[in-house]
Amino acid sequence: MTMRWIFCLLMCGMGMASVFAQAAASQAELDRIAAVLDSVHALDQNGRGELQEVRAQYGNQSAELEQLWKRINRQDSVNQVVVSGILDRYGWLSQDEIGDSASMALFLVVQHGDLSMQEKYLPLLRDAVEKGRAEADELAYLEDRIATDKGVEQIYGTQMGMVPATGEYFIRPIRDPEYVDERRASVGLKPLNWYVGIFGLTWNVEQYKKDLPRIKRLLKEMGE
Repeated sequence: MTMRWIFCLLMCGMGMASVFAQAAASQAELDRIAAVLDSVHALDQNGRGELQEVRAQYGNQSAELEQLWKRINRQDSVNQVVVSGILDRYGWLSQDEIGDSASMALFLVVQHGDLSMQEKYLPLLRDAVEKGRAEADELAYLEDRIATDKGVEQIYGTQMGMVPATGEYFIRPIRDPEYVDERRASVGLKPLNWYVGIFGLTWNVEQYKKDLPRIKRLLKEMGE
């Protein structure tokens, strides 16, 4: 689905939205929204699906990787307009209403937005989780992303960092790391050792505490 059709479906089929009007959607509207968001989900993931291959082929500081990120960021900007229009008009729609892929698109686009977008829709997602209309682990990821974007300790350990020169992954600072797995379990996340294993790391809380000064130096050197 082209972006022209996405905008047509959004603005013409659903009508112009006022901020946080949160109208009730008919089934026909929900079907249109789901179609739009299914396309947004694919567009969000297309470029990101190329990152690992481009890094492996050209390097972590290559012009090719820089160009790919520019393409991803351009697409993110378009996706954010579409998703903001839906959220402002209808609120946080549930999986039951629009399906798994479309529901995930709402989360991903907000997660990949800038800090102002994340903070704008955080209360909306939090309310949806409390009402059983969204997943608690999505809220955990968003809360951690906002924390790390603001330079404070994350809660659930979902946010990783990468050293640009080497491609080395590291776990961004965590509040009270001794209890991180308890907090993760409370929102349905697997233990941290399982999660960081995806990035080739292992979790040991005592070693992590020893590594924290180095991690903080890395972030400072990276301008974070």
